[in-house]
Amino acid sequence: MTITFHLNKNEIQQQSMNDLVKYISWSSEASKYFQLNPGEEHYKLLKYLSMNYKGEIADIGTYRGASALALSANPDVHVTTYDCVNVIPNDCISVLSKENITMKVNDCKEELNEILKTDIIFFDIDHTGQTETWFVKELMNNNFKGLLFLDDIYLNTEMTNFWMNIPSQLKKLDLTSIGHFSGTGVVIFDPSYMDVILVV
Repeated sequence: MTITFHLNKNEIQQQSMNDLVKYISWSSEASKYFQLNPGEEHYKLLKYLSMNYKGEIADIGTYRGASALALSANPDVHVTTYDCVNVIPNDCISVLSKENITMKVNDCKEELNEILKTDIIFFDIDHTGQTETWFVKELMNNNFKGLLFLDDIYLNTEMTNFWMNIPSQLKKLDLTSIGHFSGTGVVIFDPSYMDVILVV
């Protein structure tokens, strides 16, 4: 049976982030962006995905934890978030206080075997196009069947080139209108297993 996400801008717009804000309020910058509308920021989209899924999600590129937080909105979801460094303070309420978020301080290349056990991956690191290209190839080589959500696909020439050169045998959708203004996309590796339909 195919798991299909129907992404509707009005439904995504209606996602309230109020129950999550306390976990990001330690960062005034992150708090400012966290509740912005789809088309400006991608956090409501990520919450919508979480609320329509049960299982494991990988978040690659923790930074202040806003993406992991949005993805953890559903208590039936467990998010493992990866980063090479931890910039989240230990002495405050943060995403690391949530029971359904685990952070691993490590390079995602070292954690690939664990990441491959998930069906949904959110990827937001480097923005050079090189790591992103390597990651897509590794997912293909390992017969990944799920969804890879990508941030900042139009941030710079390198990222745009990466996005435009996603292997043609893979289905991809531009979700910028319901995601981040700098470009949000999803790569669908096996539509018979897990698919996305954009309804806007």
